[in-house]
Amino acid sequence: MLSISALAVETKTIEVDFPGIAGFKVKLNAVTREVSRKISKASTVAKFEPGSRVPINTIDDDLFAHEFAKAAISGWSGLTYEGLSNLLVLGDITGKEDEIIDYSPENAAYLIKNSNVFEGFVNSVVFNIQSFRS
Repeated sequence: MLSISALAVETKTIEVDFPGIAGFKVKLNAVTREVSRKISKASTVAKFEPGSRVPINTIDDDLFAHEFAKAAISGWSGLTYEGLSNLLVLGDITGKEDEIIDYSPENAAYLIKNSNVFEGFVNSVVFNIQSFRS
């Protein structure tokens, strides 16, 4: 008898065009339920409530962004300063519009934490099984 667990893979990577930013492609990984649980557990911290000294578990937003970006994003290409200006409010980029911004885990985590547009796009792909059908 065939075991379903023998067919399942922990993750699969696809490259997706980011809508509205020409040339920007993001390499995304499927995030399974198990991976999602590990991210939540890794980013949960216990803080003591003042006065009662009762520990309360909370999510550390910085740690969550870092762990989620690490699990969900494998890389990107084609992100320019002009493209980034569609994701974040930037300072003066005059003369740099066409310069490429390299992928790094830190850059990915920053965008996950600070760009609703980018985070929404990543979530819509990595949690949608249809995105990873070949």
